Parts: sequence; C-alpha cells; structure tokens
Amino acid sequence: MNKSNRRVSVLPFLNSADRSWDYLAEGMTELCMKALADISDIDIVQSGKVLEGASYDEIAKAIEILNVDLVVIGEVEVNEQLRLQLYAYEGGVQRPTWSNTLVADLKQILNFGEQLKDFIRSKFMASDPPTHKRITDKLLPLNKEAYRTYLLGNYYLNKWDPGYILLAHAQYEKVIELEPDFVPAYLGLAKSTVFKVSWGAVEGYLAYPHMLEMLDRMILINPAFGDLYIHKGIIQYFHLLDWESAFFNIEKGLPLAVDKVEGYTQLYLFYYGLREYDKAMEALHVAMEYDPLSIGLINMKGDLFITMERFELAEQVFKELLELQPGDKRTIENLMYVSALLKDVDKTRRYLYLLNKDEQASYFDYSRQSVAFSLLGKSKELEQMLEEFLLGIKDGAGINYYGRIALIYALKKEWGKVMDCLEKSIAGRAGVIFVLTEPIFKPVWNWERFKALSKDIKLPKNVGQESKVTIRTELKTSIDLNPTNLLYAKSEENYTTVFVYNNFRIEEVLLRISLKSLIGQLPKEMFFHCHRSYIVNRELHLKAFGNSRGYTLKSLEHGFEVPVSRSKIDEMRKALNSI
Repeated sequence: MNKSNRRVSVLPFLNSADRSWDYLAEGMTELCMKALADISDIDIVQSGKVLEGASYDEIAKAIEILNVDLVVIGEVEVNEQLRLQLYAYEGGVQRPTWSNTLVADLKQILNFGEQLKDFIRSKFMASDPPTHKRITDKLLPLNKEAYRTYLLGNYYLNKWDPGYILLAHAQYEKVIELEPDFVPAYLGLAKSTVFKVSWGAVEGYLAYPHMLEMLDRMILINPAFGDLYIHKGIIQYFHLLDWESAFFNIEKGLPLAVDKVEGYTQLYLFYYGLREYDKAMEALHVAMEYDPLSIGLINMKGDLFITMERFELAEQVFKELLELQPGDKRTIENLMYVSALLKDVDKTRRYLYLLNKDEQASYFDYSRQSVAFSLLGKSKELEQMLEEFLLGIKDGAGINYYGRIALIYALKKEWGKVMDCLEKSIAGRAGVIFVLTEPIFKPVWNWERFKALSKDIKLPKNVGQESKVTIRTELKTSIDLNPTNLLYAKSEENYTTVFVYNNFRIEEVLLRISLKSLIGQLPKEMFFHCHRSYIVNRELHLKAFGNSRGYTLKSLEHGFEVPVSRSKIDEMRKALNSI
C-alpha cells in the first residue's frame, strides 16, 4: 500500500430486514468498496467483521484493529422501499464525519446502485473531472434482473460451501445469459469454476478451456479491467501449467485490479508453487494488509509455515485462529496435523478427539486425519480411509483423491505407489501445489519420476533467480536487496530510506546507515549519486526537467522525482546521454 494514501474500510452492511435480503446488503457493501477502489489516493482495507451495534467503542476498536483512517458502515432496510443509511467515522472522533440516507423503489434497484456509486464519488472524488472514465462504470449491468441475480450469486459464493458454490455458478451463468458483456459475472464464474474443479465436481479439462475463451473475450472488450487478467492467470497456472503467462497476467492485472486481495493471493500461490517461500510470504503479507481479518489468508500463512517445516510457527498461527473462531473444525484439523508433524502424541490425540467429538469427521472433508492415524498407530482407521478414497475413484468421484491417497501411501512408505498417484494427480491438473510442495513427499523429490512431474510446467524466465546484495547497517543488522529493484534512496541525518519495487508496488525501508555507506555496498555502475541526499537507479527510464539552475529527474515507470544538484548536471547529461 502507498503510505501517503488514505486507508478506508467498508464494514459489511447490516441487514435490518428479514434474512432473504442478506444478499442485497452484501451487494451494496461490495459496490461501495469497488467505487472507493476506483480512487487513486485511497487504499481499501477489507474486513469480515459486522458490528453488532453502532456504539463508538466498537467503531473505534474496528479502526484500531484494521489500522485505517476511516470506516464506512451502513444499514439496509427493505419495506415498500429500499433504504440505505450510511455513516463514516474517523479515528478519535466520536461523531460521524458524514452520514447520508439513500432511498429507492424496489423496482428501481439499478438506480439505487447508481445513487450509491455517485454518492461515494462525490464524497471522495469531488475534484475529478466528470468526463473521466472509471472502472466502476462497468460494475452495474443494465438489466435489473441480471443485477439481482448477480448479487445473489455473490452471496452464495461468499459462503465457500460446495453446495452453495454450485448455486452461485448457476446464478452467474444466468446473469451472462441476461447481459453477455457484464464483466463481474465472468469473474464470479471463474472463481466458482476453479472451486468446482478443486473439489472434483467437474474435470478441469472440461471446464477451463471454455472459461479461458470467455475471459479472453472480456479482456478484448475491457482491457483496463485488471481483475480479468488475474483470473485468466489462475486458470493458466492450474490448467495449462503455463506459469510464465500466469505471472505475466498477474503482473499486468495487479496495478489495475479492484480486488487487490485476490491479486496478491494469486501471487502468493505462484511463488508457493516455485518453492520461493520467502517471496510467497511477502505476497501473502501484502494481501493481509488489504484484508487483515481474513480467516482464509491466516490459514494460508499457517499452511505456508508447515510447508517451510517451521511447525512451531504454524502451530502459533492456528492457535490464534482458534481463538478467533472457537470450535472451528478446519482449524482443529490443522492443529492436529501440525502436532503430528511435531511427533507430539498427546496433542495429536487431543486434537483428533476434538475433531470427532460431536460427530465423526468425514475422511473426505478432513483428510489430514491420516497423518494423525499414522502417528498414533491407528492402522485400522488408516486402511479404512485408504479404502474409502479408492472406492471414491472407482465411483467416478474425480481425480482429486489421488493426492490424498498418495499421502497415505507416503505414511506407509510405499513410495512407488506414491509416485503412481502423484503422476495421475498432475495429469488431471489436481492439487498441483500440494503435489509439488507437501513436505511428507520429500523422500521422492530427487526421483527422476518426481522431477518429470514438472516437465510440462512452462516456467517464467528470470523469476526466482534474483541476484541480491547484503546491506549491513550501523546497528549490526543486515538486509538482502536486489539492486535492480532498488529505485532510489534518500538520506536524512544518520538514516537512509530505500525505495524498493517489490510485489508490484513501491515499498519504503528505513535503515540506520549513511548514504555513503549504502553506496559503498551497491554496484557502483548501477546508481547515480544525483544529490548529496539522493541516489537513483540508472537503469530506470528517467527524464530530466529544469534548467542550468537546477534539474529534477523523473521516473517514467514509477512517477517519483529526485533532485539533481547543480554540481551533478554534467554527470547527469552523461548518464542520460541527453536531457
């Protein structure tokens, strides 16, 4: 996130009507967020928290937890009319910064969406020219029935339950029939398609090619809609194993995307698959800046620590998660899994008991029980689990069970059968990241058969092959930097701030080091000491502005400017060849 931008969070709007209108409250929340995302000097911070009341103490706590400058809350009422009451609060101010009530007839739901969109623009974007074309202009369909159906699809999708995902998929298909050029419906369809493939409701080779065709058509119509590129990259990643094109589309889509969380999550998965775990963690932390309370992202962090074999850290993450949602079975399963990997018999037995306390946990839904069974010597249960998965494949349940079966064979140390299953899993494009990164499969990583699994993956050039230098500070600490990504540095007294392009954004790092010491640790030919307090990367596209009394260098890629001392003007001319 840009540190100079305002951080704004839209908390999920309350629905004071009956539950059948929940989807409408969610839709209004989403539209408000996307209208804000269109404004260049605002960063949207997502939150799954719904205020149980509108007391100032609760609002102040939300502002503190989310670390935002302002929160927007709302309440939807549906009687004979549709009414939305909006409030905005800033930290430290007990009264609303502003409030407004929007009202529309139920038959005019599209007009209501336009009211909300225009109101948000007027509050945050009043100085922008009205002729400026924004991405939010494409967030509402022309057909009111399509809009209602789209909101309902989102409501089902956000439940992340297999049955609801099927309902969501059907809603998005209906929207596209009603309005073929409505971009957000294609994004929802892409998400639901990936989810359906992931749990075996449909084979990837049947679903993905058609989805790619639809996304390509939308990109031709809407080349500035960044989310389309990101969703295309997801399918290229998992279906075509074209990781080079997937990375290109993530790179192209992220700066333009409305949903930054989705974009950085895909970047995390990209580096995860490459086993570039530090980079994966960096991308995940960026996603969490935009959605700090996301249960899904916290789970991903724990899973990444498991893959890195930092089991104690994974355990800490999942324990904190269990405090947020007591009794959650998925989190209990993860704690059981980590305990088993740590060979902690007592904890493993305890979590296995908690997982099955109220009713027996399904082997299909909680397949990590196999690791607990193995540690605890429950061979009967392990064999029963294996038998159920094998029967599932015979019954045509899909390719997805092969990864789970491979895990059981690995626990039994039947490595040839492990490879048989992994090969079938990759051939079916199921569980690609799991197959390539699961630490229990490490004994076969050096097998030629395992190395051949990635032969069809088209890897991107120069990704994961960075040349880094170690910068040592005056505090006897050090950081590793890729000089190519170091855009410029600015010194002030005993400190230097370096501006690094990382994860498709500019990040600032404050170091206790002099500029002279920093220059001495960097490749001399790469940087121009343009001012006593500044250095700038010579490899950037730079343009000079000014006259003999003083110049400024501007980066054409990133937009920042640095001053040039008069004594450095001749050197600047040589560096740029011309001004």
